[in-house]
Amino acid sequence: MPIFDEALLREGLDLLGITASEEQIRSLRLYTLELEAWNSRMNLVGGTLSDFTVRHLLDCLSALPVLESLPHACIADIGSGAGLPGIPLAVAMPETEAVLIERSGKKAGFLRSSAAVLGLGRVRVIEKPYETVRERFQLVTCRAFAAISALLPAVRLMLEPGGAFAAYKGKREEVERELGEAGIAGRENVSVIELKVPYLNEQRHLVVIR
Repeated sequence: MPIFDEALLREGLDLLGITASEEQIRSLRLYTLELEAWNSRMNLVGGTLSDFTVRHLLDCLSALPVLESLPHACIADIGSGAGLPGIPLAVAMPETEAVLIERSGKKAGFLRSSAAVLGLGRVRVIEKPYETVRERFQLVTCRAFAAISALLPAVRLMLEPGGAFAAYKGKREEVERELGEAGIAGRENVSVIELKVPYLNEQRHLVVIR
Protein backbone atom coordinates (compact mmCIF):
# COMPACT_ATOMS: atom_id res chain seq x y z
CA MET A 1 0.00 0.00 0.00
CA PRO A 2 1.46 3.43 -0.91
CA ILE A 3 1.96 5.90 1.92
CA PHE A 4 -0.75 8.12 0.42
CA ASP A 5 -3.71 6.30 -1.13
CA GLU A 6 -5.98 8.95 -2.61
CA ALA A 7 -8.73 6.55 -3.63
CA LEU A 8 -8.80 5.02 -0.15
CA LEU A 9 -8.85 8.46 1.45
CA ARG A 10 -11.75 9.62 -0.71
CA GLU A 11 -13.73 6.44 0.00
CA GLY A 12 -13.01 6.71 3.71
CA LEU A 13 -14.06 10.36 3.89
CA ASP A 14 -17.26 9.48 2.07
CA LEU A 15 -17.99 6.75 4.64
CA LEU A 16 -17.40 9.30 7.41
CA GLY A 17 -19.78 11.74 5.76
CA ILE A 18 -17.00 14.27 5.23
CA THR A 19 -16.87 16.35 2.06
CA ALA A 20 -13.37 17.40 1.05
CA SER A 21 -12.42 19.80 -1.73
CA GLU A 22 -9.73 19.03 -4.29
CA GLU A 23 -7.50 21.57 -2.51
CA GLN A 24 -7.95 19.74 0.79
CA ILE A 25 -7.11 16.38 -0.79
CA ARG A 26 -4.02 17.99 -2.33
CA SER A 27 -3.00 19.40 1.06
CA LEU A 28 -3.31 16.02 2.75
CA ARG A 29 -1.17 14.50 -0.01
CA LEU A 30 1.50 17.18 0.40
CA TYR A 31 1.46 16.75 4.16
CA THR A 32 1.91 12.99 3.84
CA LEU A 33 4.85 13.39 1.44
CA GLU A 34 6.43 16.04 3.68
CA LEU A 35 6.14 13.73 6.67
CA GLU A 36 7.62 10.83 4.70
CA ALA A 37 10.64 12.97 3.77
CA TRP A 38 11.28 14.06 7.37
CA ASN A 39 10.40 10.75 8.99
CA SER A 40 13.47 8.93 7.67
CA ARG A 41 15.75 11.11 9.81
CA MET A 42 13.48 12.05 12.71
CA ASN A 43 11.22 9.04 13.30
CA LEU A 44 8.14 11.26 13.59
CA VAL A 45 5.85 8.26 13.16
CA GLY A 46 6.99 4.87 14.41
CA GLY A 47 6.52 1.67 12.47
CA THR A 48 5.65 1.31 8.82
CA LEU A 49 4.05 4.18 6.90
CA SER A 50 2.36 1.87 4.40
CA ASP A 51 -0.99 2.22 6.20
CA PHE A 52 -0.63 5.95 6.89
CA THR A 53 -3.81 6.92 5.02
CA VAL A 54 -6.00 4.74 7.24
CA ARG A 55 -4.13 4.59 10.55
CA HIS A 56 -3.36 8.29 10.70
CA LEU A 57 -5.30 10.47 8.23
CA LEU A 58 -8.68 8.73 8.47
CA ASP A 59 -8.13 8.04 12.16
CA CYS A 60 -7.62 11.75 12.88
CA LEU A 61 -10.49 12.86 10.66
CA SER A 62 -12.95 10.30 12.06
CA ALA A 63 -13.54 12.68 14.99
CA LEU A 64 -14.24 15.70 12.76
CA PRO A 65 -18.06 15.59 13.02
CA VAL A 66 -17.79 15.57 16.82
CA LEU A 67 -15.17 18.31 16.97
CA GLU A 68 -17.16 20.55 14.64
CA SER A 69 -20.09 20.31 17.06
CA LEU A 70 -17.89 21.83 19.81
CA PRO A 71 -16.62 25.42 20.03
CA HIS A 72 -13.63 25.38 17.67
CA ALA A 73 -12.75 28.88 16.48
CA CYS A 74 -9.31 28.30 18.00
CA ILE A 75 -7.95 24.85 18.80
CA ALA A 76 -4.68 23.73 20.36
CA ASP A 77 -3.08 20.37 19.63
CA ILE A 78 -0.80 19.51 22.56
CA GLY A 79 2.19 17.24 22.09
CA SER A 80 1.59 17.68 18.38
CA GLY A 81 4.70 15.77 17.29
CA ALA A 82 4.10 14.80 13.67
CA GLY A 83 1.09 17.12 13.50
CA LEU A 84 -1.47 14.46 14.28
CA PRO A 85 -4.31 15.31 14.63
CA GLY A 86 -3.54 19.05 14.35
CA ILE A 87 -2.58 19.34 10.69
CA PRO A 88 -5.33 17.11 9.20
CA LEU A 89 -7.86 18.99 11.35
CA ALA A 90 -6.46 22.34 10.20
CA VAL A 91 -6.83 21.22 6.59
CA ALA A 92 -10.40 20.05 7.19
CA MET A 93 -11.38 23.19 9.17
CA PRO A 94 -9.79 26.06 7.23
CA GLU A 95 -11.67 28.77 9.15
CA THR A 96 -10.26 27.53 12.47
CA GLU A 97 -7.07 28.88 13.99
CA ALA A 98 -4.90 25.88 14.90
CA VAL A 99 -2.04 26.09 17.37
CA LEU A 100 0.38 23.16 17.39
CA ILE A 101 2.20 22.88 20.72
CA GLU A 102 5.41 20.83 20.69
CA ARG A 103 8.40 20.96 23.06
CA SER A 104 10.91 19.33 20.66
CA GLY A 105 12.71 21.86 18.51
CA LYS A 106 13.20 19.37 15.68
CA LYS A 107 9.56 18.36 15.60
CA ALA A 108 8.47 21.99 15.85
CA GLY A 109 10.67 22.65 12.81
CA PHE A 110 8.82 19.94 10.90
CA LEU A 111 5.47 21.43 11.91
CA ARG A 112 6.47 24.91 10.73
CA SER A 113 7.78 23.53 7.45
CA SER A 114 4.60 21.54 6.84
CA ALA A 115 2.35 24.51 7.59
CA ALA A 116 4.37 26.60 5.11
CA VAL A 117 4.39 23.94 2.37
CA LEU A 118 0.62 23.46 2.73
CA GLY A 119 -0.05 27.20 2.87
CA LEU A 120 -1.87 26.89 6.20
CA GLY A 121 -1.88 30.54 7.16
CA ARG A 122 -4.07 29.96 10.21
CA VAL A 123 -1.66 27.46 11.77
CA ARG A 124 1.07 28.50 14.18
CA VAL A 125 3.53 26.52 16.24
CA ILE A 126 4.40 27.05 19.90
CA GLU A 127 7.74 25.46 20.72
CA LYS A 128 7.52 24.84 24.45
CA PRO A 129 6.08 22.29 26.91
CA TYR A 130 2.29 22.47 26.91
CA GLU A 131 2.35 22.82 30.70
CA THR A 132 3.94 26.27 30.34
CA VAL A 133 1.49 27.65 27.76
CA ARG A 134 -0.66 30.42 29.21
CA GLU A 135 -2.95 31.08 26.25
CA ARG A 136 -6.57 29.98 26.30
CA PHE A 137 -8.38 28.02 23.61
CA GLN A 138 -11.92 26.89 22.86
CA LEU A 139 -10.79 23.35 22.10
CA VAL A 140 -7.72 21.36 23.12
CA THR A 141 -6.90 18.07 21.41
CA CYS A 142 -4.29 15.36 21.78
CA ARG A 143 -3.62 11.94 20.28
CA ALA A 144 -1.39 9.11 21.49
CA PHE A 145 0.21 11.44 23.99
CA ALA A 146 -0.32 10.93 27.74
CA ALA A 147 -2.86 9.72 30.29
CA ILE A 148 -5.86 11.95 30.93
CA SER A 149 -4.98 12.31 34.62
CA ALA A 150 -1.56 13.70 33.70
CA LEU A 151 -2.97 16.15 31.15
CA LEU A 152 -5.99 17.59 32.95
CA PRO A 153 -4.32 20.01 35.40
CA ALA A 154 -2.60 21.94 32.60
CA VAL A 155 -5.42 21.56 30.08
CA ARG A 156 -7.95 23.08 32.48
CA LEU A 157 -5.81 26.24 32.58
CA MET A 158 -5.71 26.33 28.77
CA LEU A 159 -9.46 26.18 28.16
CA GLU A 160 -11.69 29.18 27.72
CA PRO A 161 -14.96 29.15 29.73
CA GLY A 162 -17.27 26.71 27.95
CA GLY A 163 -14.35 25.07 26.16
CA ALA A 164 -13.67 21.36 25.71
CA PHE A 165 -10.82 18.87 25.80
CA ALA A 166 -10.93 16.08 23.20
CA ALA A 167 -8.50 13.17 23.59
CA TYR A 168 -8.12 10.44 20.97
CA LYS A 169 -7.93 7.05 22.69
CA GLY A 170 -7.98 3.37 21.80
CA LYS A 171 -9.72 0.54 23.63
CA ARG A 172 -12.72 1.17 25.84
CA GLU A 173 -11.01 -0.54 28.80
CA GLU A 174 -8.09 1.89 28.46
CA VAL A 175 -10.52 4.81 28.44
CA GLU A 176 -12.38 3.62 31.53
CA ARG A 177 -9.11 3.04 33.38
CA GLU A 178 -7.82 6.52 32.57
CA LEU A 179 -11.10 8.20 33.55
CA GLY A 180 -11.07 6.28 36.83
CA GLU A 181 -7.49 7.32 37.55
CA ALA A 182 -8.46 10.94 36.84
CA GLY A 183 -11.48 10.66 39.18
CA ILE A 184 -13.95 11.82 36.53
CA ALA A 185 -15.61 8.56 35.41
CA GLY A 186 -19.36 8.92 35.00
CA ARG A 187 -19.46 12.70 35.29
CA GLU A 188 -22.04 14.57 33.22
CA ASN A 189 -19.40 16.72 31.54
CA VAL A 190 -17.49 13.66 30.30
CA SER A 191 -18.47 11.86 27.09
CA VAL A 192 -16.89 8.76 25.56
CA ILE A 193 -17.67 8.53 21.86
CA GLU A 194 -16.86 5.47 19.78
CA LEU A 195 -15.16 6.35 16.53
CA LYS A 196 -15.55 4.18 13.46
CA VAL A 197 -12.41 4.51 11.37
CA PRO A 198 -12.99 3.11 7.86
CA TYR A 199 -10.86 0.05 7.04
CA LEU A 200 -9.41 -0.10 10.57
CA ASN A 201 -10.41 -3.12 12.63
CA GLU A 202 -9.38 -1.63 15.97
CA GLN A 203 -11.23 0.17 18.73
CA ARG A 204 -11.04 3.95 18.70
CA HIS A 205 -12.73 6.38 21.10
CA LEU A 206 -12.83 10.12 21.61
CA VAL A 207 -13.03 11.34 25.20
CA VAL A 208 -14.66 14.78 25.40
CA ILE A 209 -14.43 16.69 28.67
CA ARG A 210 -16.38 19.95 28.76
